Amino acid sequence: RRVTRALDAAGIPYNEVDYDDLDDGDGVRAEIRATHRHSSVPAVFVKGKFVGGCNDGPEPWMGILPSLNDGKLAQWLRDGAPEA
Repeated sequence: RRVTRALDAAGIPYNEVDYDDLDDGDGVRAEIRATHRHSSVPAVFVKGKFVGGCNDGPEPWMGILPSLNDGKLAQWLRDGAPEA
């Protein structure tokens, strides 16, 4: 919930998908783990590109809270996120 609170506070719109609400939530979770080497929630995507979780991800530049704080998220929303 830290990510949703931070995005709400920053006025950034988002779509939230809860794996437990999906018919194949376990399959989606497994696909994200296999494709992006990320097993925790949240798994955040910007313009269809995986950008990590709350604080980090498999790449050093990933994580929504750090990217929100350093301005990278605004850049990603404008220009698209880098490739993982």
